[in-house]
Amino acid sequence: MSTRNNPDTSHKANKLMTDELKNKDYKKILEAFDSLGSTTYDKLADWCFFADSSRVSKRLKEMEGLSLICKTGEKRLTKSGRNANMYRRLVEGEVAPTIEKEHYMEGQTTAADYASKLLAATKEGKLKQSSIFGD
Repeated sequence: MSTRNNPDTSHKANKLMTDELKNKDYKKILEAFDSLGSTTYDKLADWCFFADSSRVSKRLKEMEGLSLICKTGEKRLTKSGRNANMYRRLVEGEVAPTIEKEHYMEGQTTAADYASKLLAATKEGKLKQSSIFGD
């Protein structure tokens, strides 16, 4: 945890999380995968009885780096209504699949395309009041 925006308490908490404690979390999370199959971090947190789902999120990132789990490429809504990645357990020796990111279809207008056209239509990217209000 080297992000400089994290408060000191987060850095201290991370230092207190020993390898032994992380390994206990990994074991519990892997048991949850065995029971639930593919799932999201918040469902894992519920199954593991972790009060804070961010604890699972951190372990998932670490476990992904250890090739214990992988993203499925699917997303599901969490309890709070946000999209979350689905994860699944990897079988020993299995290589995590490469998931291609979604791309816009050719010819489909994106917000960036619209912004570029708008900036190109104005002098130096600045709108004049008269053009906005039709003066």
